[in-house]
Amino acid sequence: MNAFRWDPRRGLKAAVVWLGLLLGAWAPLSPAQVGSTFDHFTTGFELIGKHRDVPCEGCHVDAVFKGTPRDCFSCHQQGSRISATPKHTAHILSTNRCESCHTPQSFKPAVKYDHREMLGSCSNCHNNVQAQGKGPTHIVTQQNCDVCHSTQAWKPATFSHDGILDGCFACHDGTRATGKNAGHIPVGNDCETCHVTTAWKPANFSHDGVQKGTCFTCHNGTLATGKHANHVQASNTCDNCHSTIAWKPALFDHAGIVDGCSTCHNGVQATGKHPNHLPTTQGCELCHSTTGWTPAHFSHQGITSGCLTCQHGT
Repeated sequence: MNAFRWDPRRGLKAAVVWLGLLLGAWAPLSPAQVGSTFDHFTTGFELIGKHRDVPCEGCHVDAVFKGTPRDCFSCHQQGSRISATPKHTAHILSTNRCESCHTPQSFKPAVKYDHREMLGSCSNCHNNVQAQGKGPTHIVTQQNCDVCHSTQAWKPATFSHDGILDGCFACHDGTRATGKNAGHIPVGNDCETCHVTTAWKPANFSHDGVQKGTCFTCHNGTLATGKHANHVQASNTCDNCHSTIAWKPALFDHAGIVDGCSTCHNGVQATGKHPNHLPTTQGCELCHSTTGWTPAHFSHQGITSGCLTCQHGT
């Protein structure tokens, strides 16, 4: 009997446990079994839920009752002398106030989820694996979710352009947000080529993205410099000859030249009529083609004299 020394500080519950050992009937006693003689509520820590099924010695290790932790994490942590399941390594980053989300009735699933206990960024959970994340149509951004969203209500978002790198047209399509107006120059939908999120105007203009064949939309002499008075007679497809990188020198192409050949082919700017050319008042394009100067498609229109130059006979 020397192994059993009564310590009134350990209470009746300890006595019942040790009595079982002394009698050789080793079997862990649950709080429910002890409850018929001891009311745990009198300690200030009521046993509810799963705690009622835990053997007494599971919490009161080595029959030490005084100083037993009352908060969840003191027991449910790695290295605790209390053999309680610890928070696993894959647990989301959070405080150690387990009771904010979990209950003694059922550890899983967490029924009282509280965003105030979360640490780190929203995307740690909202990654479409642990919790719903950004959808496939979400605007492209590297910002944390809480820059625009709130834990009280995911929608509507308090939108901020901070972190928006590209993909403006995903929103600025004229439906979800203001898009290109009717008078906008014809370009692609990469708004960020010219515009910035801090100020839509003025735009830092770049020819990148300008659609082929649309130069004259701006270069019409009103919105931007257009063809000067001495420009060769040509269509308004500027990019046949000019480049957005450098307007001059032009990489000349006869495509688009419809008339006015002599404007250039005057013997000064470009080769003109040679001395033996038939006397004619017609424009070069009546007989010649921009794709091949010779052979000429001869026409008598405009021939004013010199018939004998070609005619032979008596």
